[in-house]
Amino acid sequence: MVGPHTRKSMINITDLRGLVLKSTKIEEAVEFYENLWGLKNIDSWQGDSAFFEATGDEGFILGLVPDNQRGIETIRFALGSPEDVDTSFAELKASGQKLLDEPDRLPIPGEYYGFHLQDLDGTKIELSATSKTKKNNGEDPFAPQRLSHLVVNSPDNVALKDFYINCLGLKLADWYKGDLFFFLRCNQQHHVLGVERSDNTSLNHVAFHVEDLDAMMRRIGVMSNAGHKPIWGPGRHGPGNNCFCYFEGPDGFVLEFTSELIEVEDGEEWTPKEWIPGPENANVWGTGGRTEQAIKLMSGRED
Repeated sequence: MVGPHTRKSMINITDLRGLVLKSTKIEEAVEFYENLWGLKNIDSWQGDSAFFEATGDEGFILGLVPDNQRGIETIRFALGSPEDVDTSFAELKASGQKLLDEPDRLPIPGEYYGFHLQDLDGTKIELSATSKTKKNNGEDPFAPQRLSHLVVNSPDNVALKDFYINCLGLKLADWYKGDLFFFLRCNQQHHVLGVERSDNTSLNHVAFHVEDLDAMMRRIGVMSNAGHKPIWGPGRHGPGNNCFCYFEGPDGFVLEFTSELIEVEDGEEWTPKEWIPGPENANVWGTGGRTEQAIKLMSGRED
């Protein structure tokens, strides 16, 4: 059930800003993301949590908070201005959404102004804006540049898809037949959020954008030389047409390097397409499907 907000949302999310995860092995995870994954730890931030920037202009794209159970802490979406934050808050409040706080300066690295709500599965969502512009250190041309997209599992992915479209203004990009999986977009990028049908609520995987296929292969080399073999890939997906390679992180999260995701040209109309589930669309290169470990971890099940 989506609730009393069947009208078109006026909220204009501009991008997937970042993700904060609950980590059960935070010291190991910090070393992994900094030394192998190619992110930069923001050393100036105090406390038990850790925050990482990529080479792009976002204050941080990944946060880790210590917890005794792994999972999503917050999915962070960008709005265009502080005024957009205030008007989005007012719209969501008027539509009866459960809001967790009011717009304010957020207690995280960077000068973010925003608020939080919950989606239908109880996942915390941040809508925020910043007036601060910065360019992060881009010394490594093959390092992740930004967060590309993430995929969540949901027992009712149809209702969750409707929530993100009707309440938060995302748009349907493509889907798999039988409502198995929905790809949602908010800008020129083919998708920033995927919603997969599952028997639980969890993170399926999170993808980090690198410059191109060469950069992706170099990141794979770094990981492989350190003893971390891919659990799926390298390959190319049908929906989105992006190159991919998946690894298992210290907490058991599935992490993806990706490049060449479809960018819709300005002014071009995008017509959502139904895809048939199967190996020929999951990996059009035919280099193999998901390993058993990838299937288990992406499902969100611990056993």
